Amino acid sequence: MMQHYEMTDLGLLYHFLGMGVVQTDKHIFLHHKKYALKVIEKFGLKDCKSMVTPLVANERLYKEDGREAANESEYRQIVGSLLYLIATRPDIMFASSWLDRFIHNPTRKHMGTAKRVLRYIQGTLDFGTEFIKGKTATLLGYCDSDWAGSEDDRRSTSGYAFTLGSGMFSWASIRQNTVALSNAEAEYVSAAEATSQAKWLRFVLEDFGEEQDKRAKTILLQGLSHNGIYPIPCTLPSQSKSMAFRGQKASSSLWHRRLGHPTNAVFKLTLKNS
Repeated sequence: MMQHYEMTDLGLLYHFLGMGVVQTDKHIFLHHKKYALKVIEKFGLKDCKSMVTPLVANERLYKEDGREAANESEYRQIVGSLLYLIATRPDIMFASSWLDRFIHNPTRKHMGTAKRVLRYIQGTLDFGTEFIKGKTATLLGYCDSDWAGSEDDRRSTSGYAFTLGSGMFSWASIRQNTVALSNAEAEYVSAAEATSQAKWLRFVLEDFGEEQDKRAKTILLQGLSHNGIYPIPCTLPSQSKSMAFRGQKASSSLWHRRLGHPTNAVFKLTLKNS
């Protein structure tokens, strides 16, 4: 690039927009330790007891839980900091996106949960994302969903993560647009969203010269009760009945289109027990 642009070589990169970079001959490690410490100190949690998990198992949050209102400005700052940290911390991705749903009118319950995530980060400051040199750059994805996990509208949450060789480089936790009528349907939608992301990642990798071979790449499905993915049987109402099902029908067609025909697959869906 120095042949085309006027620039100065400052050596190895150590910091970039609050992110720490550790480079050796064997690996590259990305972390947010310095930024995380500032966030913890900012909200008065420097000397508090750390947590081993970001959330309590089976915890439920509601938009209106009858609790006293919390400081909305402080809550927004905490959630915003968490969303920035997920750039190198996929382990807090679900918790951060979940808390973001209550950004308007948060309660003390929501605030307590948000600060619990900060206490978890305090005990895991050395966590980050590692890319090991020499690993084959093969695209591998994971996807899962929680059926009717939202207590407010009973919508499910899709989650996916992709690795390239050793390191995880693309992940997301997304609330589904429709209400799934079964766990299988929620998993199917999650697989479709992961497949859509995987197709885009293939194009990006090709632009960087990391072209994936034409064989089907694997997306591992977590927690399904059947050995594979099957079309979801749906009995749609006639035109004279509720028009609310039209959106669901359109969404169903979209998921089928994203997954594609199994005999002409670019990606292979494989069950992985959780």
